[in-house]
This record gives sequence, structure tokens and C-alpha cells, in this order.
Amino acid sequence: MILLLLLWGCAGTLDSAVKSRSVPRLAAIRDLDVACAFGEVGVAASLTISRERSGQALTVAWTMAGLCSELQAREAAIQARLAMARGDTAGASDGRIAAARLHAKAAERYQQAYQLALDEYGDADRCRFLSRADEGVYLLGLMAGQLAQVNDGESGGVVSVPLNQIIEVGRASLCLDDEAWWAIPEATRMAGWATVPGSGPADLDPWQGLAAAAARGDALGQGIPRSLWLFAAANAGRADQVREILAAWPEPVEGQPQEWALLDQYARQLARHEADLLWIAEEGHRAPAPPAPPLVAAAPPPDPFGD
Repeated sequence: MILLLLLWGCAGTLDSAVKSRSVPRLAAIRDLDVACAFGEVGVAASLTISRERSGQALTVAWTMAGLCSELQAREAAIQARLAMARGDTAGASDGRIAAARLHAKAAERYQQAYQLALDEYGDADRCRFLSRADEGVYLLGLMAGQLAQVNDGESGGVVSVPLNQIIEVGRASLCLDDEAWWAIPEATRMAGWATVPGSGPADLDPWQGLAAAAARGDALGQGIPRSLWLFAAANAGRADQVREILAAWPEPVEGQPQEWALLDQYARQLARHEADLLWIAEEGHRAPAPPAPPLVAAAPPPDPFGD
């Protein structure tokens, strides 16, 4: 405990410890609940014990704390859909209200992480890193920026995250090497351009770009590019494409990439959530594993003796 207090008392020491030890070890696990707990404890400890602001450590902590609220919001949304499937309109309304509140909290937390990442490392015009560990913290901050907008939309805009933030995040992703980060930066840009039609290059189809980035991520065992494609398709109301994305979701690739298996697990959790929504709507219950969409019943053959 004394050592912990000493570490939290020095912003530089804390940032270094989080980057060099906590982030690599945390990123290598697939337990989202552990990551969530790390975030909430980390935010509380840094804000109450540290004498100076630990921007890098807080970027990671606020991102993981946002994950807590987002996971809770998704479960509340599932409960609302299940209640509606049972004909429980009051329960469905209550679940939707609870989900909206939790999405607002997630948006607030993610937005904190995003702003801290920009303060620490800059944007596309002036980004600066000393190591791959710094890039990893920045990547989490950029993902938080995207998720802040997504969750704020689910809350009804309570947090007032700028509507063009997803485009800003895409520009900032130019700071990161696409090959080194499993096509996540490219998928980030494509998701922004797909979400805001006309915002990207005139000669580029962002949906084709998302599909290509997802394929590259799949080959490396990283599901974040495919999850960004899923986010964009669901947001655009492309139901057939959502089914296509879910149906082609690959199994985990053992040992690749262990460095950031946590992100791949987050992507899988999102896929499971979208699959659950489809199954509840069509079958009245959650999706079985893996996160596949319900099978579409084949049309019966025509009756040769019918009219």
C-alpha cells in the first residue's frame, strides 16, 4: 500500500508504470470485466491520491471506466428487448431509460479519455510519440473518442459530443502506422467517412474500405476493424450487411495478437450484442455462441398447381 501511494503521488512515475507495465499486461487479457475494474479503480486513485495530473494513466483509466458503463448499457438494452418480446411494455420502457442513462455515463467517461489523449499527444497536425507504448495509449484515446460519439447518440445526445468528432478521430488516426496496428487506423477513417456521407475522398467507397480493413484484421486475429464495419453498418441501418458481417466473424486466432487481445475481445462482445438483438427480435432469446445471426428461412418452392 505504501508503494502504491508513492507511485500514485508522482504523475511521471505513474504514467511510466501504466505505459510500460499495466497497459501491456491488461491488453493481453480477454477479460473485459477485469479491464473495467482497472479503469474505475485507476480513475479514483489518480484523482484522489496523485498530486499532479497523470494524463497518460488517466487516458487509459477513463477509457476502461467508460467500458464499464457501456457494458452495463448494452445489458440494459438487451433486457429492454427481452421485456418487449414478452409483451412487458413497462419493463421495456424502463430498460430503455436505464440504457440511455448508462450510455450517457459511458460517453462522459470516453470523452474524458479522448480529450486527455489529445492533450498528451496532439492531433493529426502535431502528434508526437516516444515509444510504441505511447502509441498504444493514443490508440485507446482515439477509440474512446469514437465511442464517446456512439454512446452519446444512444443516450439521445445528453453529453453533446460534437457530431463531427468521428471525422476528427479519423484524421488523428493518421498518426499511427496502419500495418503496425492491424488496420485499425484505416478502419477508423473509413468508419467516419461511412457514417458521414460525403466526408471522405470523392473517388473512395468507404464501405469497400471497411470490408478490406476487416479482412486484414481478421487475418491477424484482430477484430476491431470488423467491429468498426459493424458499427457503421448498424448505424446506417444496413441490416443485410450486419448479418453478413456477423456470419463471417472468425474464431479467435490463438496467440495472435496477444499484445492486444483485449481489443479483439471487445470487438467480439460487440458482435455478440448485435447478434443478441437480432435473435431476440426473431426468436425471442439471445444468440447462442458464436455470435451468428439467425438463419433466414428459405422461401417454399412454388406450387405448380397454384394460381
